[in-house]
Parts: sequence; C-alpha cells; structure tokens
Amino acid sequence: MLAVRNLSVRFGPLQVLDQLSFSVGRREVVSILGPSGCGKTTLLRCVAGLLEPSSGDVRFDSEDHSRTSVSLVFQRPVLLEWLTVAENLCLPHTFAGRDCPPEVVLTSLAAFKLEAFADYFPRNISIGMAQRVCLARALSENANLLLLDEPLSGLDCLASTTLSG
Repeated sequence: MLAVRNLSVRFGPLQVLDQLSFSVGRREVVSILGPSGCGKTTLLRCVAGLLEPSSGDVRFDSEDHSRTSVSLVFQRPVLLEWLTVAENLCLPHTFAGRDCPPEVVLTSLAAFKLEAFADYFPRNISIGMAQRVCLARALSENANLLLLDEPLSGLDCLASTTLSG
C-alpha cells in the first residue's frame, strides 16, 4: 500500500531524515517511536503530501490508492475558527467536492461524544474536545491511510478511556 524509498529531508544544514526506507501493507498498523525532534512529524508530513522531501519518494499502490486517500491528525487541533464543529468535520468532504451527509456528521460526533456541540465554534470548546473533532473528521473521511501524529496527547484520561471502551 505505502512504500517510502530513500527518503531524506533537510532543513538548511539540519538533516532530519536520511535515506529512510520502509513499506506498509494494507491493514497493517505501524507505530513510529523516537525522541522529540527526531523527524516523526516530518515523516508523516511527507507521507501526507504536505512536505516535499529533499530526495527519495513516497509511493502508494497505483491501483487503489492516491494521496487523496490519506488522512492526517496533527499533534494539536487544527480547526477553522469561523466554522462550527459540524462544518469543520465536513471540511475534507467540502474540499473534495463531495456532499457531507448529515448522518456522517451525527455518527462521527456521536462516536466521540460530541453530538451536543455540533453548532459550537472552536473557541467555545476545550482543546481536548477540539482534538476529538479532528479525530472524528479524520475517521469520517474513510481514507485508505490514516496518519496519527500523537493525537491522544491532549486528551484527558477519562476521555481516552471512554473513547476506547
């Protein structure tokens, strides 16, 4: 499904990734562990197509997958302040020119116990709730590849337990 070959990323004199190669199969779950600043986020941004590597490449099975089938949840919530929670959840559908059916919104918000906050703006919800909106948004896309950049670090213990149970 995903093949990373000889991926290198340099920011000025700083070599962040150097000739990294690996592959991930369909339905395979992979965790990337390492200390802060070692390039985990840089790698995910390259895979998501948000950052052009200095050299090497990222390839998907041309048969079933493309960059548009990748969903990324960042370390911190990324929501547009002038859109409601429900509108933020629909952004990927809007950008792709697809309708965002109300049942997708309701199901996604219910899965993260956010249904009462659909009409709230990001400034009116907590950071943890905003991150749950981002998780719900990523899952609502039904992407073939889901990239998670420490998305649970901002959630409290109760929310994490509730969501996993």
